[in-house]
Order: sequence, then C-alpha cells, then structure tokens
Amino acid sequence: MTELSLVTTFSEAGYKLYGKRCVDSLVKHWPTEIGIYLFVEGPSQALEFRNLIPTCRPNIRAFDLAAETDVLSFIADWGWHPRMNHPNDYRLQGVRFCHKVFAMTADCLPKSGIRIWLDADTETTKPIDHEYLKRCLPAENEVCSYLGRTQWHHSETGWLGFNLDCDGVGFLTSLRDMYQFGSVVALEETHDAWVFDSIRRAREAVSTFRNLSPNAVGLDAWNYSPLGERVIHLKG
Repeated sequence: MTELSLVTTFSEAGYKLYGKRCVDSLVKHWPTEIGIYLFVEGPSQALEFRNLIPTCRPNIRAFDLAAETDVLSFIADWGWHPRMNHPNDYRLQGVRFCHKVFAMTADCLPKSGIRIWLDADTETTKPIDHEYLKRCLPAENEVCSYLGRTQWHHSETGWLGFNLDCDGVGFLTSLRDMYQFGSVVALEETHDAWVFDSIRRAREAVSTFRNLSPNAVGLDAWNYSPLGERVIHLKG
C-alpha cells in the first residue's frame, strides 16, 4: 500500500481558533496508518506546542516550524518588501502564506508515497477510508491533485495531494525554491496559490495533474469536489 502522509500548520492563536477542531477531527476520522505531521508557527520557547495536542495518537507528530525549516530566514530577508506584506490585499501577502509552503516542503517529511496538504481551518466530519481517498489523490501517473477554479484567477490550495513517486518531490522543491531564492517577489501575486499555479502551468505540457473540481462555480471549489462530502473548509 502506498505510504500516505498528511501535513498542516497553525499558529498558537490559530490552534485555539480552528486548529484544535481540525486535529480532533483528524484523530476521530482518519486512518491510524496515515502519518499526520503538525507544524506549529511561533518561537518554541514561547509555545509548548506538544502540550496543545492532548489527544495525539502514535501516527501524529508535532514540530516547531521554525526549527525544522528556513521560514524565519525567509521572513527576515523578505518580510520588509511591500509585495510580501501588504496590509489588506491577500494577493500580496507572501509572508502570511509562506508558513504553509515551508511546512509542506519540510525535510523531515517522508520522501515517497503521497503527501497531502490540508489547511488547518478544516474539519473532517465523516470517516476517511482508502477507497474514498483514491477519489481525492493523484493516480500513479499524476503529479498532484488540486482544486481548480475556472471562474477565479487561481486555484484553491486548502487541499493538495502530491505523488512523491511521480515528480511530486521535484514540484515541491520548485515551490520551496521560489521562496528561498526570493523569486516569488517577482510574480504578479505572492500568495501560495498563485505560486502553485505558476509552477503547475509551466509543467502541464510534460506532466499530468488531477483537477478535483473541474465544474466549480465561483470561488467554491471545495464543495464541487469529493472533499465536500466528508471535509468542511471553514475558511479561517
């Protein structure tokens, strides 16, 4: 059976607002053989993050995002830039969304199988089994599954499924490189969904991607995909 891992991230405030609900629902509804990796944003000396997760199972591991990745170096290098830290336009808030990118590309994660990204402002409402997941994950010859939107200018990246054995590792490396080398600043928009789409479109000529929501209407891609049957996206 293909190894499956699931990744998400949240701050201390985010955990209290929505992350605990997400984690509790993962504990309740997701198979115990899926490795779940939780990255907590914030200085480890100020946040005893493992104590925030009282109901952990052996397959759930918690990490300090700053200790496992270069996220703080990126913020120090680029946090000053107006196109990375706009006060009210999410399209130019690369710093806000960079935590997600660094979490899903962390070196401590498994290097084979399928790596799922799930936003922490979600709640799983029904049991998740492997037959259901097959409808949400990339096939053997597909790099990634994602939530496309034809009536909006970028995808919904609350869910991503990367096939690490079909160039998923290469895709994730390119994603992280856009941040680590500062290339993201030159893009029209600097949030993670725009960066994801930029890389995906550049690779579509030679690689296959699975759009889980080809018939999405407006902004709502989630509920036009199989995910809407068992997972709610609360949008923060």
